[in-house]
Amino acid sequence: MFRRNRRPAAESIPPRKHRDPATARDRRTVRTGGGGVTRKKLMPLLLDTEENHIRWLEQQLRLIGMVGMPNYLQCQMKLGTAG
Repeated sequence: MFRRNRRPAAESIPPRKHRDPATARDRRTVRTGGGGVTRKKLMPLLLDTEENHIRWLEQQLRLIGMVGMPNYLQCQMKLGTAG
């Protein structure tokens, strides 16, 4: 077996640099054009999206309750939405 002179893995990893809080703050802001979209602006949008998803799931559960699982799946396959 051929072996090279290898350094232990710990020696090959460069030390981590001290992170500047301003840099971390910049990473939390997605730059779009001249302005930025901050977490504060995104959270209401994300919550709205999650609430819509919950409503959709509840609607699917109601449909399953009304028509039964076999008919629900058959309908989903006909619509092409089953994944």
